[in-house]
Amino acid sequence: MNQMQMFVNGIMRGFCSFFVTFVLLITYGSACAVATFVENDFGTPSAKALIYNTAWFDLLHLLLVLNLIGVLIFSRVWQRKKYASFLFHSSLIIIFIGAAMTRYYGFEGVMHIRESERSNTIESQEDFITILAKIEDKFYRAFFPTTITPLVQKKFHQTLPFEGDNLSVQYLDYLPAKDKMDSDRLKVKVSFKGESQEIEIIKNTKGENIAPFVLGETRFALDWGSRVVALPFFIELKDFQLDRYAGSMSPSS
Repeated sequence: MNQMQMFVNGIMRGFCSFFVTFVLLITYGSACAVATFVENDFGTPSAKALIYNTAWFDLLHLLLVLNLIGVLIFSRVWQRKKYASFLFHSSLIIIFIGAAMTRYYGFEGVMHIRESERSNTIESQEDFITILAKIEDKFYRAFFPTTITPLVQKKFHQTLPFEGDNLSVQYLDYLPAKDKMDSDRLKVKVSFKGESQEIEIIKNTKGENIAPFVLGETRFALDWGSRVVALPFFIELKDFQLDRYAGSMSPSS
């Protein structure tokens, strides 16, 4: 074995150690704890924008998986018949891989459904800007996701095709709600066929705050908020029971 191979082998053994596992798990737990406080004070979108959906958090997941795989290989727990340790580390690897699949291929939403009723639609947890247009008695619809929270505002400049032309939507400003009675507002610049207009959109929480406008002879409307997604199946709620803590209106189960 030459010096380079020995050096690489030493690095791998150093990384694939229980000490590194402990450090990574402490870092992971601390990040999740901070995200919990952020989510409680500023909402789930802020926690996702600052921690859950960041590149460094994805890298942390990857390092944990590689470390755990390396620990299993170098410690040879299956040869030493430490089956409990092998199952424990293997389960963590499967959990992290499952989390990665959910992160990149999953879709989160909320289904509102009452007892004895059925539904096949969900409201996306992620916010979208939706553009509606009417061109020659035809209706068009396009949308793209946004990350606009009191803590994080990711500026965007999206170009969308509409009937052979391009419609541009550009971020200008974000005005957070002043109190619980107010709503978040977003200022955007919309351009179409050489014409532009600045539009202020109120965040849509009840399906009412759609901003109509006209560019040239084309009528448009902008919507900012969750998107309704149709599912290929129905869910029926047959029975629902709510138990509360004694002497309180807080749900217990």
